Amino acid sequence: MSKKLVWIVPLVIILAILGYAGMKYRQYSAEWRQFDAARQKIDSIVSPGSGYNWAPGVLSAVGEIQLATRNITDAQLTELVTELKPVTSLVILDLSGNPLTDASATHLSQLQYLQQLNLRGTQFSDAGIEQLKAALLNCEVTR
Repeated sequence: MSKKLVWIVPLVIILAILGYAGMKYRQYSAEWRQFDAARQKIDSIVSPGSGYNWAPGVLSAVGEIQLATRNITDAQLTELVTELKPVTSLVILDLSGNPLTDASATHLSQLQYLQQLNLRGTQFSDAGIEQLKAALLNCEVTR
């Protein structure tokens, strides 16, 4: 019996590791598909060649979208947020140089998983920025 255990125990360990790796792969694939679908929708809302960017993280999918100086309006941002809200792997969003106003604050505050939000060169007032900072507690909002 002990000879059987000698090869069974490592086999069980290997199978457990492979099972865990498969689970992580499926999770990563689902995040990638979700993020890619959002990127395609962003491209259709903003314009072809809008300049979005996605980069894989070391341990998990980390998303970054660069939409600087694309003339994104408050109305377009409403659509973008609808697409981005379920993409929890998005942590950095650059909207600098767009004609966005305080009217977008309510929509942007729905992106609770953001860690960095760049609004330099937008038409946000101090009150709008403060509203975002109050709503996005774990996010660095720059203007």
